[in-house]
Amino acid sequence: MTYSLGIDIGSVNVKLALIDQENKIVRLDTEKVTTSSQAAVASLIGQARAAIPPEQIGCAAVSGSATAVVPKHLNWSE
Repeated sequence: MTYSLGIDIGSVNVKLALIDQENKIVRLDTEKVTTSSQAAVASLIGQARAAIPPEQIGCAAVSGSATAVVPKHLNWSE
């Protein structure tokens, strides 16, 4: 099965949604930004990775005010 990953990076919270091929929400998480947006993103991605192997994620999208925290080596388009 292939999943879609969405991350919304705000100044207060980072939200993650994982959706399956049937457009059903499999995982919906929120992490409060305490030390940095990057730390909150890393925490949520780590939790999602524990639930779904990365090779099963077919596409990913990032939105929000702090999208610059996404590492450039991931080659995610803006």
